[in-house]
Amino acid sequence: KNINVYCEDGEHGEHANHQTFFSSENGLLMRHASPNTDTLDNGKELYFVPYNRRGVLEIPVGVEHLTQRVLSYMSSSVTQVIVPHTVKYIGDSVFRGSYAQSIIFAEAPEGEEEVALKISDYTFAALSSLTELVLPTRMGIIDFNATRMFEGTQLLKDIKIAGRPTAEDAAADTYYKDIDGVVVSYDKTELVYFPQSRKG
Repeated sequence: KNINVYCEDGEHGEHANHQTFFSSENGLLMRHASPNTDTLDNGKELYFVPYNRRGVLEIPVGVEHLTQRVLSYMSSSVTQVIVPHTVKYIGDSVFRGSYAQSIIFAEAPEGEEEVALKISDYTFAALSSLTELVLPTRMGIIDFNATRMFEGTQLLKDIKIAGRPTAEDAAADTYYKDIDGVVVSYDKTELVYFPQSRKG
């Protein structure tokens, strides 16, 4: 259920000068990249989740990246995943094939600026149990069909969009809202995405 990484006093400072090093937080394995490296993996990355986690999985605040497929192999006992407002990048197929029933992206605390979020292909594909999804406004503009974001996800009928847009998106009007679980443009004049499972 848990992974713990230990180090002797002073080792974190030594490892911080390396390209990458690992740590654990709340039983989850994190990978850290040196700020001196010019890669997408800079910062703290959720690298591995033990299979036997149960109930609600709350990803620690401070995590900036979710590595490819990192949450796709979770146990069916994980019913809800909460993604913190600090996450900036989600790799391909991060949740694909998992049994999560609920995925919620948390909003930034009042007074703290929202950071832009990039969501990659197939992020919510093949989720056989997903019925609740709260996406953040800070994700900007996404081509839901081209990215095949919900391919094979059959039970999801409503998508909620919450939180504030980034300052850049607000200025350019490049963000989405939802009406009764359907994704629409910022001014509610354009239908952007209609969940496949909606009927009637």
